[in-house]
Amino acid sequence: SVIVLVVIYATGSRQKSHYATWRIWCKTILDFSGVEVELRGRENLPTTGCLYLFNHTSHYDILTIFVASPRFCYFGAKSELFSIPLFGSAIRKAG
Repeated sequence: SVIVLVVIYATGSRQKSHYATWRIWCKTILDFSGVEVELRGRENLPTTGCLYLFNHTSHYDILTIFVASPRFCYFGAKSELFSIPLFGSAIRKAG
């Protein structure tokens, strides 16, 4: 997830136009790390907005959401993360 934030920070913003690039980049990281993503039930996702929840049992949670989600995603973060140097400013810049 830190790597995704660094890419977002380097590209300037979290625009939908950059989303495809981030998905490819996240997929490359997962492949390089030997992580296989298996998505089941994509047909059950609503056509309107939905909320994905994950329990952070892995450092690959956010990367996996970028790869598996068929649509643009927004993320939430707890307020304490914004006070971490560099990381906090990357989160702010990401929107």
